[in-house]
Amino acid sequence: MDFTDNLHGGYRNKNNNVGVKVKPDYLVEIGADFVFGEGHENSVIVGGGALNSVQNWKPIKDKVTQGLLNNISDGKASSGETFVSSYSPGNIKKWAKDNWNKPGNWILPVHVLGSIAITVRVNGDGESFTVSVYDSKTMSSFSDNNLGSDSNKERGDGNKAMTTTYQRYIWTEKLPRKGYYEF
Repeated sequence: MDFTDNLHGGYRNKNNNVGVKVKPDYLVEIGADFVFGEGHENSVIVGGGALNSVQNWKPIKDKVTQGLLNNISDGKASSGETFVSSYSPGNIKKWAKDNWNKPGNWILPVHVLGSIAITVRVNGDGESFTVSVYDSKTMSSFSDNNLGSDSNKERGDGNKAMTTTYQRYIWTEKLPRKGYYEF
């Protein structure tokens, strides 16, 4: 997977195009890898508990549903048809204020993902679609954008702690049976 190119916007690594497929058990591993300089600069999350957390997070599920409905709005699923969107939870202070009295929301994928881009693409087989969630970890986003993008450091030799990493979460699902979306 080429990380120097993303046809649908951001989350590109212009310095390193090699992505490594991983299956972390926990989403927090991705955040900890950024903080401690561990793991891969470009990770393609294709399985494990981390992927399950992303797949089952309500904002992602809502975007997948929105994308699927958009892609079949003409009554057919056309190969290659792609829905592109993004999600941002806002800043940490606003999120904390909105969720302070909701303990069930204190530990969610938002704490690792933050803002993301997402695509929902109908596959060539006409029977499935692929979801790609694009994310990165940077000093700027870690500081809730208080430090600015000039604080972001690319990975290189030496200390890799708090250096920029890129993630793509990818999975495929079956399209609904045709009778359910033909108009």
